[in-house]
Amino acid sequence: MKTKILLLVIATLFPLRVLVASEGAAFGVGAYPLSPTTVSMWLLRTDSGSKPLPMLLVYFTGTPGWHNRGWQSKFDGNIKEEGRASYRLISQDVILEIAIAADNKTVWIQGKEFKLEQGNVYAVKNADKGSAKEQVEALGSFELPYSSGRPLALLVLQNHPELAEKLK
Repeated sequence: MKTKILLLVIATLFPLRVLVASEGAAFGVGAYPLSPTTVSMWLLRTDSGSKPLPMLLVYFTGTPGWHNRGWQSKFDGNIKEEGRASYRLISQDVILEIAIAADNKTVWIQGKEFKLEQGNVYAVKNADKGSAKEQVEALGSFELPYSSGRPLALLVLQNHPELAEKLK
């Protein structure tokens, strides 16, 4: 229960926390627990005067209850100077990480580099087993709708129920 509350707070607060990328543009983040086996994280871009645009969604899966642990969240990177922003959830023995380049074309998931043209929705299976056993898989390119009242990960699963099968 504590993890769900913590991740819900993160999902509520972190889309409001942004890093400036260029004049009028910035990045935000979110996270949400979906089930005893699945947690989601996402990155979004915000341009001045328009609503946030989700760029990347990642589902992390593991054994039942794996995410019931203390997590620290960290959102950092100077887009202008470092060229990327990253979002991490850190526990004692598991780190979940997603990052995006300032060009909005390159992303990193658990330290592995991908191009958004390969897909904007990914799954990391065995996320609780460590980097040697985890598997990062592109699930495809999907419309990523933004809603200030509903977690992105839930909206995408509702609009594309076939993704739920791929997360098993």
